[in-house]
Amino acid sequence: TGAADTWRTYATPFTLTNDATIQYYGRVSNGPKQRIQYASYTLGHSTLPPVAPVTLPGNVNTNPPPPVNTNVVTISANGTVFYGRRSANGTGTLWAINLDGNGDRFITPGVRPRVSHNGQFMSFFRENDPATNQFSLWVRELPTGLEARLHTSSTRYVGHDWSPDDTSIVFDNNCLFWRIGLTGPATQLPLPSDCQQGAPSVNPLDGQLAFQVFNSLNLGLYIAPSNATSKLKLKLSVPSPRWPAWSPDGQLIAIADDPNLSTAINAGRNLWVVSLGAQTNAHQITALASGTDGFRNGAVWTPTGDALVGAGTIFGTNGLWVLPLTPDGTDCDGPPLRLPTSPGDTIDFAGSVVGMSPTVTYTNLGLFIRLEADVLVVYWSTNYEGFALQSAANLPAAFSWTPVNGPYFRNGPYFEYREPRAALQSRKFFRLKSPGVLILTPDPRLSMRIDSNQAVFNWPMNYVGYALESTTNLAPPVFWTPLPGAYQNTNGAFEFRKILPGEKPAEFFRLRGP
Repeated sequence: TGAADTWRTYATPFTLTNDATIQYYGRVSNGPKQRIQYASYTLGHSTLPPVAPVTLPGNVNTNPPPPVNTNVVTISANGTVFYGRRSANGTGTLWAINLDGNGDRFITPGVRPRVSHNGQFMSFFRENDPATNQFSLWVRELPTGLEARLHTSSTRYVGHDWSPDDTSIVFDNNCLFWRIGLTGPATQLPLPSDCQQGAPSVNPLDGQLAFQVFNSLNLGLYIAPSNATSKLKLKLSVPSPRWPAWSPDGQLIAIADDPNLSTAINAGRNLWVVSLGAQTNAHQITALASGTDGFRNGAVWTPTGDALVGAGTIFGTNGLWVLPLTPDGTDCDGPPLRLPTSPGDTIDFAGSVVGMSPTVTYTNLGLFIRLEADVLVVYWSTNYEGFALQSAANLPAAFSWTPVNGPYFRNGPYFEYREPRAALQSRKFFRLKSPGVLILTPDPRLSMRIDSNQAVFNWPMNYVGYALESTTNLAPPVFWTPLPGAYQNTNGAFEFRKILPGEKPAEFFRLRGP
């Protein structure tokens, strides 16, 4: 706005090609920048609803607004496929499309994506693959778009997969298998070094590993327990089995073969399903002739286990193919179906298919902080059960948010967490995370004993901010008098001592909450 508060046109126009949320602010001529606002534009080029406008409460001198992820991936209840494309020069990009053919969209640069079972995180490789010295394992938080590099190496990576509880990733690098959490560091698994092993797949039920070994005397498909202390080669009549993928029930393994016994990673052709049990059997799913046809990097399962999804070429056509399976998962149950992906670079990798229940949208979810005389209180509405509190020392926190273990109290319509002001850090940030579990601390118990000429009161240290009060008469109206501290820490409990007069009058005591 100008000096007379009349609107002026933004000096530099810009073009929008997709739905977007724009941050903007106003400024009186030669004055300070005002509070940042948001505007959502819907052009009909996305199946996602526009992001709701964000209005910041309070004055202009407030915390900066949170980042807005403009290419958020909303996972379909029927299943969303995360896949990779490669350009002619080897550059990789990651995409997602729903199994019903809707919502094809670009996510981020990278190759070989894998998504956690809860749909929260996507791990992937990035940086000039297949060049050495510039190849790393990354993770992206899908709802927020935050990305972090977890591990980097000058030696080749092949594959990676999520643990059943989604807290860690198993990957291969430098001839070994490793496990890493969202904040690192990586720990080496016990299996001996073998530079021909790779592409670990984690059983979603018990954490068993399935992995490939090729171009060696030990060529084949192997399984190992979750602690990777030993390995067992499966006796299969499949030429150079590779790219294993466990079924959702943990009973079957999808693999690709390579009749040419190539040393190349992406040399798969036909798909097979291996059934485990008293007898291990391999069931051939496709029968593609030599040439350009084939599933170079295997396939993955749909969430219901009734189909495989693979990036490959069939009938000379490259695409993302869905292959329906019979109820036992050992044979085709119809012709392959190609998902209507956008035109562009070659589709080379199907990484995960994740299905989620419909999401619940919370409106006006507020997290509040207030300072009292001795305590800081973080609180939010009891309408939002299923949320848990997390904290971080700095922003952006990426994946370094840590759970706040409480104690938690119910105070009227709010859940509350309290920290003593004397113990406060110079800076600390809080957020609510769903899903989460809160364990509420019950009302405090006040104990009292007579010690010589003193009355000694104790209550648990969890109850920060509570104050001791007394009165000499419980007949209405009752007037309670505060007994101010300092309250001392004695054997892990608050303690207050009151000197008693020679003749002890009637007196009553209570703890009053903040």
